[in-house]
Amino acid sequence: MQPLRTLSWCPSRKRPGEIVSFSGGDCCPVGKSSFADPIFHDEVAARAWFEAARWPSGPVCPKCRGTKAYVINKKPGLYRCAACRKNFTVAVDTIMERSHAKLTQWAVAFHMAASRNNEFSPYELHRQLGCKLNTAWFMFHRVREAMQRAGLDILTWTA
Repeated sequence: MQPLRTLSWCPSRKRPGEIVSFSGGDCCPVGKSSFADPIFHDEVAARAWFEAARWPSGPVCPKCRGTKAYVINKKPGLYRCAACRKNFTVAVDTIMERSHAKLTQWAVAFHMAASRNNEFSPYELHRQLGCKLNTAWFMFHRVREAMQRAGLDILTWTA
């Protein structure tokens, strides 16, 4: 696998014109920075970031909305709901569900989609991730679908 190109993404380094704030308070870079943030190359950090973004108050079962869950040691990031006894991860009921792509790859895809003024292509994603073109196409279309559901016009990339 090819290493990611270096573009920096660090919420702690707030320079004028580099950070764009979203409604959730998260930030996303625009401009010449790097993918130096651990969420882009460390699976544990990526999972922790996605979990914090999706569940600010701790894991919530996607089936029954139960808030009591415990960690299963078989697989990192796997939880079991105490109420309905179903297993779940941060990817369940999201566009990342049933995907073999790593969470780090999804983080890069979301970053690329959010930080572009114009549409990014699956070929760009393929080159950036160093994955197969089929995987890049799959991820690209899932990210576009999520943006459409959120009300973003994918032709003009405006809300």
